[in-house]
Amino acid sequence: MNKTIQAVYRKGVFKPSRKLNLAENKHVTLQLVNIDDLPAKGISRLASKSPAFDFLNDKREDIYSIKDGKPV
Repeated sequence: MNKTIQAVYRKGVFKPSRKLNLAENKHVTLQLVNIDDLPAKGISRLASKSPAFDFLNDKREDIYSIKDGKPV
C-alpha cells in the first residue's frame, strides 16, 4: 500500500491529520518532505517540463481572448 498523508510532528511523535486504516503496531516507512523544500518557482519549472500539461499547447485550449475581460 502506498499512500500520501499529512501529519504534524509533536513531542517526538508523528500525528496524522486524519484517521488511518492501519492495524495497531503496523510498521511503515515514512518519507519526509518539507513543504518549504521546493519553492513555487521550482514547482512551476517542474510543471512546465511535465507532459501532464502538454494539452495546454493545443490551440483549441485558447477559448478566451482579451475581449473576455480586463487584465488584472
